[in-house]
Amino acid sequence: QRAEAERRTGRAAAALARLEALRADAASVTSLRRYLDAHLASCFVELGRVDDARELLLHIAPPDAQANDVDEYLALKRLAYAHYYLGNYEQQHRLNEDALQIALRVGDRRRVARARQGLGDAAFARGDFDEAQRLYEVALAEHRELGNEHLTGVLLGNLGAAEHRCDALDSAAQRYHEALVCHQRAGATPYEAVVNFALGVLEHERGHLDDAAFHYTRAAELFDALAQTEDVIATRVARAWLEAERDDPAACLRWLDEVETEDADWRAVVDRTRALIATEPTPWADAPVRGRGLAGMLARALGQALRGEPITEPGLLTTLQGRLLARLVRGGDEPRHVTTGAKIDVWIGDDGEWFQTSSDPVNLRRRKAHRRILHELAERYASDGAPLDVYEAFDLGWPGESIAPEAAAERVYWVIGVLRRLGLDGVLLTSDEGYYLDPNTKIQRSSEPVTG
Repeated sequence: QRAEAERRTGRAAAALARLEALRADAASVTSLRRYLDAHLASCFVELGRVDDARELLLHIAPPDAQANDVDEYLALKRLAYAHYYLGNYEQQHRLNEDALQIALRVGDRRRVARARQGLGDAAFARGDFDEAQRLYEVALAEHRELGNEHLTGVLLGNLGAAEHRCDALDSAAQRYHEALVCHQRAGATPYEAVVNFALGVLEHERGHLDDAAFHYTRAAELFDALAQTEDVIATRVARAWLEAERDDPAACLRWLDEVETEDADWRAVVDRTRALIATEPTPWADAPVRGRGLAGMLARALGQALRGEPITEPGLLTTLQGRLLARLVRGGDEPRHVTTGAKIDVWIGDDGEWFQTSSDPVNLRRRKAHRRILHELAERYASDGAPLDVYEAFDLGWPGESIAPEAAAERVYWVIGVLRRLGLDGVLLTSDEGYYLDPNTKIQRSSEPVTG
């Protein structure tokens, strides 16, 4: 437990030393050895010792038939954590499913919630942000009720991250700020650093550049104190892009000069950013970038932009840095001035990918289930106004998926709740027959949001 507390508060090296000493004492106890090795793999991941983590994961003992349920649950959770950060998402999902079954068998609410949190992480990793939000919200409610502030903070940050990817920026900002309070009270410095960086990106995207600069500075300080070198680099690059958006190339270059690294991919990101912001054509190294990590992805995307090509780097916009790069390339976002019109209360995109009330458009492009259900509701509003049954809604939102009726209804309730929170409260109504859009509300379909 002390080792786990050390790891969570950024002292992974101390945790590793403690676990290695325990491992020597527990050499003959198979179930405990498996549990300790799982924790060791997590520490290796935290310290960036990726090869050591992979090697250990290959040799961890299989579960003992007589293993204690609690020990095995904890081993599965730690193993899932290590596999997640090594990019083995299918393995991470399977381990969390196994952990969930143990927790349900034991009847431990806290561990059930943690396993669902892990399944949410797996959904997040595969880009299913709707499912990630659903699982995070269930786990968050449980942790809050149980009074676990650390896990409440983690879930708030995770939920904010999923909403951020779905462009629900106001809601994501609220989650991030709540998470920061929890992490500061708990002294969970690594989590505080990550949330500060995410808030910096979010405020950057909203055009609140002074607020973004504050959070970037704080994140860089915390990452530096934790010796998380790559995160320090990523934060300094983001700050440089912010100064470029402020049209201050000198400040941008100063921040790029702060990037100290021998990593070829990050050097390419820095050099290509210099070429991108230059006022005159500037030579840059157009050699292929082979790296599979974040820096390689950003460098390749910058290369495409410099060549005048469309950016086609897979998965770019699922990363916070990728979102910023796309913004940098298109020159930031012009402020939107929305006109409501005399008689129109709600506009809905022809394909359901967005809707708009009296505020900025709400983008549902990444929320597949929400988009499909809203599109059908708008179709029915325009024809006979017939309500949409809950199970019809599930079939639309998750076509071809077969689950228990109670679980299907739970997913639909969640989608309806999200749509209402995003701006359709009072418009999206419920009857005994299902859901429908208020016939007394003037709704118009449109191919583009209303601006001007």
